Amino acid sequence: LSALSTPLSVAQGGTGAATLTADNLLVGNGTSAMAFLAPGTTNNYVKSNGTSWTSAAQATISSVVVKGLNSSASLASIAITSQTTRNVTMFNIPAYFTLGQITFNVVTATSAGTVKLCIYSESGSSLLVDLTTASISTTGIKNITVSPTVTFEPGNYWLAVGCGSSCNLTLNFHSSANTIGTNINGANIPAGENALEGTVTHSSGVCDSTLGSVTASTTKALVARLDT
Repeated sequence: LSALSTPLSVAQGGTGAATLTADNLLVGNGTSAMAFLAPGTTNNYVKSNGTSWTSAAQATISSVVVKGLNSSASLASIAITSQTTRNVTMFNIPAYFTLGQITFNVVTATSAGTVKLCIYSESGSSLLVDLTTASISTTGIKNITVSPTVTFEPGNYWLAVGCGSSCNLTLNFHSSANTIGTNINGANIPAGENALEGTVTHSSGVCDSTLGSVTASTTKALVARLDT
């Protein structure tokens, strides 16, 4: 075989190609030389149309509404006052999504201050978004820019919210109750697993690099809209 001067044909068990393009997939092409499928752009996947294969872009979405997996349909007005306690909830992003803005509502501004908004991976081991708002002294809808933007793969994530500086701000949260299921967020959470909603303790005024252990508690899911 070392003496071959031309590529070994498909009929003889070869590829029919003199070179194989780096990082391309080989695709059968009948008795002709193997075809190549290039990776395309980041996050593409191999897609069949029933006849051939292509490198296709993932489906994307432009908005996500944060709602805890333990939440009900009702809203509650809850004050955040601590620079160390973070209200946290697990939420789902169902498709590829690029985050450029977070929106939430301030019901009462008793004492002005900054708000920390942080997003963690499902395992809690990675801090993916770490935002500190400008000082908030008024009520109403707050649109917070995320720059640079952050792209998320489909999956579960954690949203954490609390005071970045001294503050007393009442925000809208989704109501929830542990009576929805003690195995979801109550006394019977499986051993070694986190609650799906509750509080964590972080260093003052910051979001720690990891989420930490979640103490189960109700009505901790911030009513938040995420947009590109």
